Amino acid sequence: MLLASIAAAALVTAAMLTIAAASRSSLPMPTQRVEVEILAPLFLLEPSPAGIRRQRASLTLLVRATNVRERRISLAPPTLIVGGVHLPVVASAPLKDLPPLGTIERQLRFDMEGARTVQLARSGRATLRMAGQSIPVTVKLRAGGIRFSAPLR
Repeated sequence: MLLASIAAAALVTAAMLTIAAASRSSLPMPTQRVEVEILAPLFLLEPSPAGIRRQRASLTLLVRATNVRERRISLAPPTLIVGGVHLPVVASAPLKDLPPLGTIERQLRFDMEGARTVQLARSGRATLRMAGQSIPVTVKLRAGGIRFSAPLR
């Protein structure tokens, strides 16, 4: 227990996290209109003193969405679910319409701080909610792991 507390309070600079191989939703079902694939995810901790103190981070996902229908589809803004909390996308190229049988790629950024950052780093799990689907996202720590200058709560 003491060792875990010491490890949690380690004083080191921000680390970079990578995410496991691309995640893809299941094959399109008759009612499913969009196939979603995560191509290039990246989770970064904010390296500034304020960012480290507040445990700020951002998760950026390069996402490919393919319309498997022959009519245009309007997409609602995606969200990232971490520990039951829905985080809105804060940066993205417009994602409103998906052309018939078309494919688009967009970079989605989700910002978080405090408990959400810690939870994602510890559990390694989040869920992208997009096009009526839930796509699992898995975080894997590189050597060195995640470290903050303030104790984790």
